[in-house]
Amino acid sequence: DMCLDDDQREVMKCVDRGMNLFITGSGGVGKSFLANEIIRKLRAMKKNVAITASTGIAASHLNGTTLHRFAGFKVFKPSIVNGNRTECSAWGLHSHAWSSKADKENIVACDVLIIDEVSMVQLVMLDGLDLRLRKLRKNDAPWGGVQLVVIGAFTQLPPINDGSRDSEPTYCFQSKAWAKGIDVCLRLTRIWRTSDKPMIEMLEEVKAGKVSDKSMALIRSLDRPLPDQPGVVAITLMSLRKD
Repeated sequence: DMCLDDDQREVMKCVDRGMNLFITGSGGVGKSFLANEIIRKLRAMKKNVAITASTGIAASHLNGTTLHRFAGFKVFKPSIVNGNRTECSAWGLHSHAWSSKADKENIVACDVLIIDEVSMVQLVMLDGLDLRLRKLRKNDAPWGGVQLVVIGAFTQLPPINDGSRDSEPTYCFQSKAWAKGIDVCLRLTRIWRTSDKPMIEMLEEVKAGKVSDKSMALIRSLDRPLPDQPGVVAITLMSLRKD
């Protein structure tokens, strides 16, 4: 633990105590590094750890699988039945889930479930996960008695929208399962990725949607004309595919 800062050590203490926790923080605070440290520690304790994430790419970074795959949830699409629009529900996810015998055995044997990039998990998904764990494990405690460690930042990417709702995305921290089953929320504060204080302040302001004149001046100072060369074009980056 010598390489951990105070916030990260507090997280490890909560993991040791078997608490269900949410770990958050800005980009560059070491969430991914800490996730790997948690996995290493739990495995050293002979814990059966299931490593998941909201997307396949995020899961691959931890050598894990998607949360859908772990739980056996099918991708739900809204449909029209007898003129009525069907919506996804926790019970619907559980009752239509498919898991092999080995998959169910893995859920029953699981001691700790890690979910990375949790900001992209929908409210109904987390309620469905809680229901499925309790039913398969025959344990009515939150998450069926599994210790839950969720990691992410809700100021980053929003929940995946499957088109089942016309309203704003519903975040998993709004779920009943979260209210009953998350014991503590811990925020990492030390930025490890850079020591450039003006850059850190600017990124924090952009994240909050309140950019100061000082930071705006810094952003505008980076504006410069493209090289006047054939074939040189500007690349526009977007955070979401729909943009």
